[in-house]
Amino acid sequence: MVDLKKTLGIVLALGPALLCPAEAAGAADADVGKAKFQKSICVQCHGLEAQGMAGMGMDLRHAPLIKSGNASAIEKFIENGHRGTSQYPGGMPPNGGIRLTTADRANIAAWLLSLAK
Repeated sequence: MVDLKKTLGIVLALGPALLCPAEAAGAADADVGKAKFQKSICVQCHGLEAQGMAGMGMDLRHAPLIKSGNASAIEKFIENGHRGTSQYPGGMPPNGGIRLTTADRANIAAWLLSLAK
């Protein structure tokens, strides 16, 4: 016989994992990240395939931060943005100037990391 109290306790404890196992486990999805990147204003400076745009945004496929393989650092960079430089005077606003969730940043970072391989 099934102990409903025990079963309910397990379901409540695992709730997020049952609804979205990948996100609950902290797994980022590169395909979702690519779609988010390509449907955002990121492409205005970095291009559709993250190839960069002269004077606007660097080629992310060869960026040192991406090549470092550190997803957390990439996510933090996306979250905080950065000031302009002589090469890219516009800089990058936090979250690329759009609304991104923690999961969005993780997914975008996963896609960017997949480009550096």
